[in-house]
Amino acid sequence: MTKPFSLAFKQKMVARLTGNDAMSARQLALETGLRQQTLSRWVQESWQRRARELARKEKALSEAATLLVLKKKVQALEEDEDIDTDEEHEP
Repeated sequence: MTKPFSLAFKQKMVARLTGNDAMSARQLALETGLRQQTLSRWVQESWQRRARELARKEKALSEAATLLVLKKKVQALEEDEDIDTDEEHEP
């Protein structure tokens, strides 16, 4: 049975594998006694979580941009309507 590791410990190991002075999973496995496969899986889980979060943010940004475009179009239509209305009321 495998020993459960804390989230903080996993994050520290992932940081050592992906940071500026990154080392290979094999090197870190030799240093820590953890299995290389375990370290590689933790990195993969980290990237998958970030990719899902990035996709969620991208979708939200796209929706916000669409709403802004629609708002500008409505404002432009309202301005055109005001101009047409003003022209009808001139003597």
